Amino acid sequence: MAKKKKTLEELLEEALVSKEEQPYEVPENWLWIRLENLLSSEKNPIKRGPFGSSIKKAYFVPIGYKVYEQKNAIYNDFTLGDYYIDEDKFNELRGFEIKCGDFIVSCSGTIGKIAEVPNNIEKGIMNQALLKIRLNNKVVLNKYFYELFKSDMLLKNIKNKSRGTAIKNIASVKILKNAPFALPSIKEQQRIVNKIESIFSKIDKAKELVEEAREGFENRKAAILAKAFRGKLTKKWREENPHVESAEVLLEKIKDEREKSEGKKKKKAVNTETIEEPYELPEKWTWVTVKDISILVTKGASPKWQGINYIDDDSQVLFITSENVRDGYIDLSKEKYLEIEFNNKQSRSILENGDVLLNIVGASIGRAAIFQINKIANINQAVSIIRLVDKSINRYLNYYLNAPSAKKYYMQSKVDVARANLSLKNVSNIPLPLPSLEEQKEIVRILEKLLEEETKIDKLTQLEDQIELLKKSILAKAFRGELGTNDPTEESALELLKEVLKDWTVKS
Repeated sequence: MAKKKKTLEELLEEALVSKEEQPYEVPENWLWIRLENLLSSEKNPIKRGPFGSSIKKAYFVPIGYKVYEQKNAIYNDFTLGDYYIDEDKFNELRGFEIKCGDFIVSCSGTIGKIAEVPNNIEKGIMNQALLKIRLNNKVVLNKYFYELFKSDMLLKNIKNKSRGTAIKNIASVKILKNAPFALPSIKEQQRIVNKIESIFSKIDKAKELVEEAREGFENRKAAILAKAFRGKLTKKWREENPHVESAEVLLEKIKDEREKSEGKKKKKAVNTETIEEPYELPEKWTWVTVKDISILVTKGASPKWQGINYIDDDSQVLFITSENVRDGYIDLSKEKYLEIEFNNKQSRSILENGDVLLNIVGASIGRAAIFQINKIANINQAVSIIRLVDKSINRYLNYYLNAPSAKKYYMQSKVDVARANLSLKNVSNIPLPLPSLEEQKEIVRILEKLLEEETKIDKLTQLEDQIELLKKSILAKAFRGELGTNDPTEESALELLKEVLKDWTVKS
């Protein structure tokens, strides 16, 4: 027996979000409604991709109907990916087809990334890591929905209800359907979109200028460093100082100093390996490796493995990670501290003033800096310590480790497993162009003068971060009705919702 249709009042009661559940205040002529009420009246307006064996690699063909993946949403680029299914499989899975104007949302792992399906896409379906949303444009504009969905204001609610430990996922479309959504009138939605686009175009132009400045500075810096370690910056200096000792003399002194410091300890074996010389050096320079001039090359460990806890006490152990090691300096804007027990357990990873640190894991491989902080400190497993026999060399080495030729060595040596990494052997074998100590000091002096604007990079990074924060702030204001676009005399969004609900044929 057919059930009777729900009344308008019943539909309204289901659609509206109670005062207690509303995330924040909005203007009086706006509404808080469930996202479900924004959806198209077509069949399955919100749906997750097929699970199980419906779409496994065995079904893929070279040419056919496209299978859209998570990266299409993450990068908002529908040209990505090259998986296809044949016509029979497509017809079987037609319910998962995506069409122009739909939104696809990443719903596993990287949750909440969204892309609007464009006009000219190849015909195809989505996979299990995506869900589609098809809207009723009588209630909500695609552009308004897109901007609000990208903001933390909606995603925060969705992510908090996601499941999973290793990989988070939106287990049910009900999480999205029940999400609260701030709805103004269609006219106000359009005004908000126009305002956001106008402001963001100016912000994006500013960001583009910042990126150009950063790129230009990085290119100039790389060119200067390349010249420095080929002896080109000090060519005139060498002509004026012809009697300076060769690097071989310095190397012998380093060897003697290391033997004295080791005393009765086992002496390091002399390096008899032939160094593959990356390029030709000036007279009196020589190629050495990092191990030739160091007394220690090591790395740290994870406190979790040792059962050691992070603490909020700056009198304990300062813990340096790859996040702190930047290109040429230590960044302590995010300090971390551990219980003193970690320092006692991990004696080899204890830092000394003057140590050179090098990131050896992940995307930050090759960032190097000198540790010059008077605190008890250790490093983690993603950072290597290079402790030199003669610490007066550390500034020269630090500049070199951040130079193009060193970075080329890292790229050639790194191993990609789960994350790219350099071994301690790789670090020990870094080839280094070594001039006399006097010429090193002159190179450092010239570099410091030429790169005195180096701090601009840090300032540009901070500016880029501020630009992103500004965007978030503008979006937050937009979806609270605080951009100055709302007309309080305009018809309430309630009337809009009533008109839409009248068309529904939902049965109770």
